[in-house]
Amino acid sequence: MTWPVAVEQILNTSIGMINMIMVSHVGLEAVAAIGLVDSLNMVFFNLFTALATGIMVVVAQSMGRHDLQSAKDASAQAYSSSIAMAMLASVPLLLCGRFILELLFSGADTAVLEAAEIYLFASSLTYPFIAASQTGFGIVRARGDSRSPLICSVVGNLGNIIVSAVLIFGMNMGIVGSAVGMVVARVLSALLIAVPLWRLNDWHRLEGFTWHFTKDHMMPILRISIPSGTDNLMFNGGKLVLATFLSGMGTVAMAANGIINSLFGFIIVPGNSISVISVPVVGYYYGAQEYKQARFYMLRLTFFSFITSALVAAGMFFILPSLVALYNDDPLVQKTAIDVINYLLLMLPLFWTCAFVTPAAIRATGDVAFLTAVSMVSMWTLRVAGGWIIAVSMGYGVYGIWIAMTLDWIVRSVFYLHRAWSGKWLKLPNARELLGT
Repeated sequence: MTWPVAVEQILNTSIGMINMIMVSHVGLEAVAAIGLVDSLNMVFFNLFTALATGIMVVVAQSMGRHDLQSAKDASAQAYSSSIAMAMLASVPLLLCGRFILELLFSGADTAVLEAAEIYLFASSLTYPFIAASQTGFGIVRARGDSRSPLICSVVGNLGNIIVSAVLIFGMNMGIVGSAVGMVVARVLSALLIAVPLWRLNDWHRLEGFTWHFTKDHMMPILRISIPSGTDNLMFNGGKLVLATFLSGMGTVAMAANGIINSLFGFIIVPGNSISVISVPVVGYYYGAQEYKQARFYMLRLTFFSFITSALVAAGMFFILPSLVALYNDDPLVQKTAIDVINYLLLMLPLFWTCAFVTPAAIRATGDVAFLTAVSMVSMWTLRVAGGWIIAVSMGYGVYGIWIAMTLDWIVRSVFYLHRAWSGKWLKLPNARELLGT
């Protein structure tokens, strides 16, 4: 189950890197524009991911209890509600995109805002397709099928890179070409994941869209999704605030940060893959009331993520200058990106792993309120307030933004690792006895 998710993550990140490299040939303004739009998009994308996480937990726990009908009914209702939510979220961005960009990123150059407006409009059109694919991926992964999302990602991303390359280099369409390629990828993924969801002669196939939502099925999903979505909203809202700080630091800073984010996404592929897998695995054992096994896999998957992340970080150290050179030939942009990423390579294996992989496993037990509380306090005190102090007030710029982020990782790591080991996620009077501690 792990390798298809890992391959999917590698593919998605690699295609993102290739797209960014292609866009970098259009100019620094295009790179900066995509970075700004992505910071805004992530606020909405993670709401869809939160709903997908909720359904993945509920379906996995239902499978562990062998309650297959509940898993099927919950899947249908979550799938329909996610698409409706995405349609609503896209409307203000489609109608008021330029106003929102100017409001958030008033310090950005006019050329950057014009390119960002184009990319944001195209991206907003795809929100319902993103919701459909993310929720669909969560449903089939909870069933134990991690190959179908991989196939969807392969086809969608190949379509993205082919269309983008033809339009950017063959037709000189610049950022418009990149935007069209992105739309193609997201539509293809959403259409293709519908195949395993509605596969004939399959006991858990969805019967179609439903607008009949029942409390018994939606409340368990929302109990996971709402705190998780709040966590994601605050997390990405904080990143959006940091992006507004960056927009006043100039195009070079924004371009360097775009490169850092692109390469950082590749570095965390092992951790992201394991965090995705941890939800159905831990959720299954929790639903089956095998609590010792649930905690065992929480800690084992965290350790495995640490090892794989350390190996990737070590390898990345030697090839980093060559990779950065593919994005941009500006010496200042390259130096900034290399310096920051080298710092992240030192901090990532231990602190990022415990800050993001461990809570993904804990979330599978339904213990989301604690995770959200820690995340919100750490995010706004260390990442946002700390980012302002170090990056803006002290004048460290992009370096200060990422230093503040790693301080956030450290604090999260302490709280989440203790939570996993202590067993406080198991809210039962005899929890210590059940866990053997």
